[in-house]
Amino acid sequence: MNTGIAKAVLALGISMGMVAVTAVAGNAAPVPANSTVKSVQGPLTASGYIEFLRVKAITDSAAAENLRIFRSWSAERQGEAIAKFNDPTFQQAIVGGTPAQRKAQGISESTSELPAGKTRTLAPMSTSYNVRASYVHQIRSFGLLLFSLRQDFSYQTGSGVVLNTQSCQHAASQYYPLGFVNGSTSHFLIGGGRGMCRTLWTYELNYGVGRIQASSYQELTVNGPGVVSRVFYDV
Repeated sequence: MNTGIAKAVLALGISMGMVAVTAVAGNAAPVPANSTVKSVQGPLTASGYIEFLRVKAITDSAAAENLRIFRSWSAERQGEAIAKFNDPTFQQAIVGGTPAQRKAQGISESTSELPAGKTRTLAPMSTSYNVRASYVHQIRSFGLLLFSLRQDFSYQTGSGVVLNTQSCQHAASQYYPLGFVNGSTSHFLIGGGRGMCRTLWTYELNYGVGRIQASSYQELTVNGPGVVSRVFYDV
């Protein structure tokens, strides 16, 4: 992972970020708190990638969509994607490149929020209540989803500030077969009546003859009224 890369807002990150804030009456169904997603050894082949997706697609709609897209391509197009996925320069750009390097390697950069109908303005500031905010960071290339990294942050608000942080859970969904990603999450109060959920993601990517190890932080910051910021940056 390149060092010295400044912390950036998600719009300068490597993928799509989605945020929803919802008032909840009780504890939500948990997301795995320490998820490890393992995959296959390189080098990757087109048939190996199809089989990897086929198995995941049984229970995962995103994998099914990747499989549909990949199967719709010509053999030449499939070969281009597989060659790129096996390239260590491509892998390094996924987990540590600058925005320009990622763009040059065909890694998409975009930011999006969930539709307005699925978000909610937090109501009376004088009332104490539980809230949950969710943040999903996605990495794509060739129109295919590679990683989807999620945080679910539960906290209590009142009088327009965060009174305490209750839990922060993370989950990784991996659609890139070469390597794995693992997460470790903490949550805490910070100044100005805010709370933070922070996940340290560590990657180990395998390109057949060697490995690339790197780390990133994903941070979701909230205050009484809602989400303050969401950032994804290199360690």
